Amino acid sequence: MTMPASNANNANSANKLIHSTLEEQLRERISAGEWAPDAAIPSENELARQYNVSRMTARSVITQLVGAGLLYRIPGKGTFVRNRPTIDRSGKYTSIREQLQMQGREVTTKFLSLDEIAAPEGIAKILSLRPDDRMIYVLRLIRYLDGEPFCLHTCHFRASRFPGLAGHDFESTKCRDLLREKYGVDRDSVDETLESTVASFEEASKLGVLPGPPLILLCSLIYDKDGLPYEYTKILFRGDRIRLSFHY
Repeated sequence: MTMPASNANNANSANKLIHSTLEEQLRERISAGEWAPDAAIPSENELARQYNVSRMTARSVITQLVGAGLLYRIPGKGTFVRNRPTIDRSGKYTSIREQLQMQGREVTTKFLSLDEIAAPEGIAKILSLRPDDRMIYVLRLIRYLDGEPFCLHTCHFRASRFPGLAGHDFESTKCRDLLREKYGVDRDSVDETLESTVASFEEASKLGVLPGPPLILLCSLIYDKDGLPYEYTKILFRGDRIRLSFHY
């Protein structure tokens, strides 16, 4: 006997609600730190018993969280909480690389390109460029966390303020150190915005993800002691590899 369409729709809606409720509850347990990083979570059978759902539903939710980067599987051993380092964006400004290194994580950099170009209208406005001072350097880097790409940097600098910038090694030298030691420029204040975005095909390929899923975009406008903006940076993060923390 065929189930009436209305009954089938009701059943599908109920299943989706059960699935989304279980996913939300597991996300909350992971976020709250109930399971430590790299700790095993309960088995599919145990989760099905705890939440009074089918094993198929438990398996589907776990697969969803694995795909979201919150969990990972080891065949024959179980499912574990992915160890995602937390980056604090509060209080004293400390770079992402510095914070990760202080946590004992291996951070490496791959230099992609450094070009001097005519500043697009939007970037010229952000950096307060004059009509006769519209050239900028665009620096592109990939950061790796424990050997896996986790963020893509695109940095914009006033070209007139940093002559000869293209001749430096950005893989082993911290950009902030270079600007301070070579050019006498250091950050005094920073404006930041945070949003969700979708990576382009090129960006996704560099970060090792498929195009489509949302990524974290952090934009920083950095000022010197005179209040003049000299650097505008866009950092595209993989949310499954890192998370940001704020305190007010």
